[in-house]
Amino acid sequence: MSFPPDMTPTATGRLTKTPFPHLLVFMLDRQLEGSIFFVAGDGSEHIVYFTRGVPSKVKISYETTHLGRVLLELGLLDQGTLERSLEEFATRGGLHGQLLISIGAIDRAKLIAGLREQVLRRMVQLFESLDDNTSYAFYAGINLLESYGGPELTPVDPLRVLCRGVRVRPDHPHVEPTLARLGSAPLVFHPAASDLSRFGFSKEELAVIDLLRARPSSLSEILASGLLPERALKVLVYVLLITRNIDLGKREQMPVGVGQSMPQVTASSAGSDDVPSSRRPATIARVRLKSVPFMPGVQAAQEVPSTPQPPAPPDPPAPPSPRAASPAPGPTAPRAAPPAPAPPKAAPPASTPAKAAPPTATAAAPRAAPPAPAPPRAAPPVTTSATPRAAPPAPTASRAAPPAPPPAKAAAGPADTKSGGQRDTIKARAATIDKENFFIVLGVPENATLDVLQSAYFALAKQWHPDRLPAELADVKELAAKCFARMSEAFQTLSDPERRSTYQKLLKDNAGSAEEQEQVQQIIEAAIDFQKAEVFLKKRELESAEAHAKRAHMNDPEQGDYAAIYAWIMVLMRDKAGSKDYVDPLRLLTTAIDREPRCEKAYYYRALILQKQGKLNEAMRDFRKVNEINPRNIEAAREVRLHDMRGGKPGAPDADASPKEGKGGIRGSQPKATKSSGGLLGKLFKR
Repeated sequence: MSFPPDMTPTATGRLTKTPFPHLLVFMLDRQLEGSIFFVAGDGSEHIVYFTRGVPSKVKISYETTHLGRVLLELGLLDQGTLERSLEEFATRGGLHGQLLISIGAIDRAKLIAGLREQVLRRMVQLFESLDDNTSYAFYAGINLLESYGGPELTPVDPLRVLCRGVRVRPDHPHVEPTLARLGSAPLVFHPAASDLSRFGFSKEELAVIDLLRARPSSLSEILASGLLPERALKVLVYVLLITRNIDLGKREQMPVGVGQSMPQVTASSAGSDDVPSSRRPATIARVRLKSVPFMPGVQAAQEVPSTPQPPAPPDPPAPPSPRAASPAPGPTAPRAAPPAPAPPKAAPPASTPAKAAPPTATAAAPRAAPPAPAPPRAAPPVTTSATPRAAPPAPTASRAAPPAPPPAKAAAGPADTKSGGQRDTIKARAATIDKENFFIVLGVPENATLDVLQSAYFALAKQWHPDRLPAELADVKELAAKCFARMSEAFQTLSDPERRSTYQKLLKDNAGSAEEQEQVQQIIEAAIDFQKAEVFLKKRELESAEAHAKRAHMNDPEQGDYAAIYAWIMVLMRDKAGSKDYVDPLRLLTTAIDREPRCEKAYYYRALILQKQGKLNEAMRDFRKVNEINPRNIEAAREVRLHDMRGGKPGAPDADASPKEGKGGIRGSQPKATKSSGGLLGKLFKR
């Protein structure tokens, strides 16, 4: 694969890891501006330019959405005029839309309407054209389509694109595994949901949403409602889920698109500051799309990582080879993917030629990625740039696989026992599978070859696919789906050489199971909350600061700095409320010091509290300790110096003896940080 050779992408990835729907959510959620260059598994190339996370211009290889045909279908142009314009277009060349305006067939308003519909249709077509082998590169603030077509940018609502796109591909391999992770939990519609009119839901779909609003229901209850065919219901829940309109217990995370305005239609030559311009690059941090979630992930999208699974019986599919389903960096957890769909048929050439085509790219060998945490969380973006690199040729699955070794006891399936035993087996397996590493999940040794992995996975697919369970085991179908999703994730990771190597390193660091990955994820989220708490504290936004500080402390209570800032914010909140009860904050700080004897922040904040209480001798002992730990802490050194200037008399009056308001809120509320091995990176490496 070769992206534009004269540019370094801000981020690269594969749709195996970050599915296309999740990538759209990620772009909108972060309101990113720039171009994404896609290279599909069949070598076709596609480019989308985003303005504030909204698709505004699209170029696709398989053009089936000619502008003239779009205008005709919208009723803005008649057949005779279209045919005459095409004859003249063949002679004159140029842009078909401009030609139609010049001959008086349409006006500018009709042209914009046609271009907007064309962008929408092209985006929907990408859902069909982009398979899981598709690679992508993101170029922040760069419009790769600046000289393609006309100057107009016609943004279309990504929520409508998402809804229509998933409908045209309801068998998308990431839908079922994403929903399987919901289990039997009741689905609660988010109280601050997105504007539903943006999705273009049908009356029947809105009726399902009204049902959810009236009474939270599990996925199985929704499917049993019969309001829509089962597949349509699953697609609806999937769209609501990845856009965070279904509340997963984190209401501080707003649904995607809430409070965001749509960019206006504009021409790139306009240069206005209040509208998007294809010639004006955006200044944006270089974030790696592969880290999120869950597009977080995206991670995330942001809450529920996807784990594709093979199609339903009667005949379970052969496991995908690493070439057919190799993952790539993304915000979501690693997951297995089915064989890539057949390439779409080529369409006739577009009627609107590009003035200058963007740099071409060729497909290359897939690139692997390390596994990410499996629990439903959104991973924060990593702030380092990524550049594409070729991976070694992936082994093929065409040769005959040798017989697999006898599966380990942990991999025994439910299909080899009677119904009573099957139910018990499924329940027991579901209770333990997240604690097992991927080798145990598949029942293979750590030196298992690709052929052995394929044989083991194929056997498990026949036994554990939830759709193969008999009707009398419907009550444990969700548990079976959970197990099978984990097995698919294990196979996808171990069958790719690079991902397998990374995973085995994780095992050596005791971070290979879902439980351990969850712990690492909590540490990461705690670090992010701590940083946000510091920012809000400096802004004197105490309520927000307290919420983030509390989460940081709860997710990683061993970190003294997290406990310290939480305790100090508690003090400021109580001061604001007129309370002088500092017992709880002092207890929290003392515990932090006992746990981390050289925690500068804990000593410093305790000194400030003791100073407030008039216990100046005790406060001075803590200030001196801070000065000993970090001689560059200016505030602590100042307190010690003033005390010594007074001759060490604790009762001597001094106008500066108590904390004062300053740039950071309370003077000294943010002690200078020192380099320490006790931070996030040190903690992770110690593990």
